[in-house]
Amino acid sequence: PNTSNQLVSARSIKYRECVKSVGNEMFEDIPEVKNRLVFFLRYLFRMKEFRVGQLPILNRALQLKSVIGLLPTGGGKSLTYQLSALLQPGITLIVDPIKSLMADQYMSLKDRGISRVSVINSQLSPAERRYAQKSLESGQEQFVFLSPERYVIDAFRSILTQANEAGNYFSY
Repeated sequence: PNTSNQLVSARSIKYRECVKSVGNEMFEDIPEVKNRLVFFLRYLFRMKEFRVGQLPILNRALQLKSVIGLLPTGGGKSLTYQLSALLQPGITLIVDPIKSLMADQYMSLKDRGISRVSVINSQLSPAERRYAQKSLESGQEQFVFLSPERYVIDAFRSILTQANEAGNYFSY
C-alpha cells in the first residue's frame, strides 16, 4: 500500500537481432532469439506465431533503429510496436491522428491486462486531460496515445521535458 504508482524506467535496451537480411527484402529468422520473442507473443498476446513481416519490423525497433512498418490492414503493425514497447523500460508515446483507432488500441491493451495506458486528445475534458498529463509527467503510464497536435502545444512539450528531467525515460 505504500508503494508508488510510478513505473521503474531506464535507458532503452538494444536487443540482439532476431532476423538477418538475406537480401531483396527477405529475412531469415534467428531461431534462438525468435523463440524468446514467441514466448512473449504467446503469453501477452495469445498468438501462436508471428505473421509475415512482423519480425523484421520488431527487429529494427528492438535494435533502436528507425523503422517504418508497412503491412496490410490487419497485418499486425500494432503488435510490433506494442511488443517492442513492453520489452523496453520506459514510456512509449504513440502518435495517432485517428481517434477511433486510438480508442481501439487503448482498449486492446487494457483487455490484455496492460493497465498503464492513457489517451491524451481533444475528446477529454480539461480535468481528464490534466489528470492524464500528470500521470505521464510522473511516470505512471507505459503507453500514451496522443494526437499529433499535442506536440505544437508548449505546455505539453514542457510536460515531456519535466518527465524526462524527473528520470522518466521515453523508449519510443
